[in-house]
Amino acid sequence: MPIISCPHCGAKRDTPSEKLPSKAVSARCPECRQQFRFDPLLLATPEPLTEQKLSCPHCGLSREIPRNRKANPRATFDCRRCKRPFRLGQGNDSEAAARQPRAGLRSIGRLFIDSWELFCQRGWGLLAIYLLASLVIFAPLLTATLYLTLGKPSPQLLWGGILCGGLFGLLGGGWMIASMFNHICNPNIGIFTALNQGRKQFLPFVVLLLLLGLLITGGTLLLILPGILFTVWFFFCHYILAEEGLRGLQALERSRQLVRGHWWAVFGRFALLLLIALSTAILTARLPVIGAALNFAFSLLLTPFSLLYYYLLYQDLKSCQQPAAKTTGNFGLPVATSLLGWMLIPGLLFAINNWNRLPANDISAQSSAVVAQLFNYDQALLLKQAEQAPQRPAFPTPEALSRADYNRLLEKHPSPTPESGVKLGPAILSAEHFWSDDQDPHLWLKLELTDFPNLALSHSRSTRVLIDKVLDTSARDRYNREHSFEHDSFQWVDILTGSPTSASYQGIRNVYLKQGTRPEQIRSIIGQLELNLPLDIKILQLDRDDIGKTLRIAGKALTLENLGADGISLRYQGKRSELLSIRALDRHAEPLQEAGFTWQKIGEAFNLRQMFNGDVDSVTLLIASDSVTHSYPFEITR
Repeated sequence: MPIISCPHCGAKRDTPSEKLPSKAVSARCPECRQQFRFDPLLLATPEPLTEQKLSCPHCGLSREIPRNRKANPRATFDCRRCKRPFRLGQGNDSEAAARQPRAGLRSIGRLFIDSWELFCQRGWGLLAIYLLASLVIFAPLLTATLYLTLGKPSPQLLWGGILCGGLFGLLGGGWMIASMFNHICNPNIGIFTALNQGRKQFLPFVVLLLLLGLLITGGTLLLILPGILFTVWFFFCHYILAEEGLRGLQALERSRQLVRGHWWAVFGRFALLLLIALSTAILTARLPVIGAALNFAFSLLLTPFSLLYYYLLYQDLKSCQQPAAKTTGNFGLPVATSLLGWMLIPGLLFAINNWNRLPANDISAQSSAVVAQLFNYDQALLLKQAEQAPQRPAFPTPEALSRADYNRLLEKHPSPTPESGVKLGPAILSAEHFWSDDQDPHLWLKLELTDFPNLALSHSRSTRVLIDKVLDTSARDRYNREHSFEHDSFQWVDILTGSPTSASYQGIRNVYLKQGTRPEQIRSIIGQLELNLPLDIKILQLDRDDIGKTLRIAGKALTLENLGADGISLRYQGKRSELLSIRALDRHAEPLQEAGFTWQKIGEAFNLRQMFNGDVDSVTLLIASDSVTHSYPFEITR
């Protein structure tokens, strides 16, 4: 049966004699889509024995030439694939020499030189496909993103745009990748022919791209190293699909077998190209004026050059492989490793979720034990109570006391003898610890208060420590009054019960110093202690029925704005210090613990958001119509 051969790409097809035209016609090759002149009178049925094989010693491409085309044994030919010249005797000395595997990969220097020569010959067509791929993939995605961002679409349209954009990017990317690899592996086809063949093969390339991404990502999740191993193993699967026609797992396994025995050599060539690319990109980006343009041009040329660089490496691996090598093997280990890596994500989420459910008391108990070894027991006990959900003093019964009553009680109230620090009315203030921080050096002032009527009604707004100066040995002021933690709101001391059996209260005031301050420099701390004692205390009980109502307390308006799942919100036309305490109960009349608060002053009023550790069903507010302030100047000498 006569054989019709394309003079451009060498494709052959058997054609029955009765289907041959009677005269010379113009024909088109179904593979490379190139036209050529076909004359049936010149066609002769070739005999297998009249042909001899011609093989390129560089890339291994073989073709048959008729014996009637006798060539000089010393003649030079150009390979149709790699475009490199060779002599007839060099490429076809014998059948055994053509099949003999190469001893190893070409040197790194030779690989870069050959890649550059191949890029100069075929890289511009590959660059054109790469630019077209960028336009096809990113232009519609950018258009959709701008529309969805500026148009304020509905959630359904937003998710639909995201899904359609991702699907379009995947299919368009598969088509362009298939076109680029077909153009690389078939040197005799043009850009449009490569795009046409890529359109026909985009589905196998998409499937292979997904498999490769899943395997490498799963391996990377499993401590990174398996991902690097899989990247080198399976990198040449796209070249194998374009040139050898193997798909899916077969292409991946074929790539792994080609790399077997050369893993470190391939990894070194990968790493060297990556290092050169990163170094060049960094250096060009630092150039003035033309740096950005050079970096952009370099990034455009890098992709086609890299693909051709890896293509020659793939050809070297093929020439080094033994002819008897199998193309199928055990693929269970990479798949199992990748699945294990993907299973780490739900495992970590499960662990984090259960860690957050651990009792806070167990964690705080361990941290408090460490603190107790660093400082004294009383300080460690105070920190332990601060780390836990604070056991605030129970609401005592408010006592109706006037200014004169407070003055008389303060004069008669017994004061303890301090072991250290200074005595200030019913309180003792002492310097406890110095924190040697390079950026924010600060010290602790420990406040101890004996039990006093109405003092515990407001655990966060009853005592305030104002600092005037912190003098060093040279009488220089080391107090950093510009520090953000020296704001007015941080001058109040949050008091806690000293111990379950004690009737006293304790608190800590942080005093921030200027940078570079050392503990041995501190000589004295000068300031004053203020006790804020409430007058004419009102008890107000509110529930969900009072939401939105405005009540009058000593002529000042209070509005309950919200009472719900985790706290309450209110607005009060008065001072923040007049709102003494808020006690919350759930629907079972069980007390709830405080979980923090936020407040904002607006003119003569303020808005308060008080959080609790459960659903709030009702609240009890203690509000003072007025207050009396007693000040005690102090100087603590170290």
